[in-house]
Amino acid sequence: MTVHGAGHINGDCANPLVNQGTISADTSNQPLYVSCFVNQGQLLATNGGILALANTFTTAALGTFRSVAGHDLGGRTLVNTNSTLALSASTGSLFLNGGTIQGGTVSASGGAQLLAPYNSFVGHWIE
Repeated sequence: MTVHGAGHINGDCANPLVNQGTISADTSNQPLYVSCFVNQGQLLATNGGILALANTFTTAALGTFRSVAGHDLGGRTLVNTNSTLALSASTGSLFLNGGTIQGGTVSASGGAQLLAPYNSFVGHWIE
């Protein structure tokens, strides 16, 4: 299943939504908010769309993501403890606005960047 556009996708944090398809923020300058989820499919931000990830989530729950001429907007906390958040040409850059990356390592290659103007990094390493 593919869900795309802008708006809200709200899971139940006690029983998170499991994405096994595609969630695509593809409406220019409009956010698609996603909360309380586990990603087993893919998350996309394309055409200038803003993928806004809410609540606390883990690097493993983030799963496969890709930003192509869009932004991934991380809200709340990404728990990256004992993990590596690897940004690459295939994932694209990650734009965090007002979020926290907790623990672990963040690496970037292939022109991808971690863009984080107003964020908090707690106990981690950036390569």
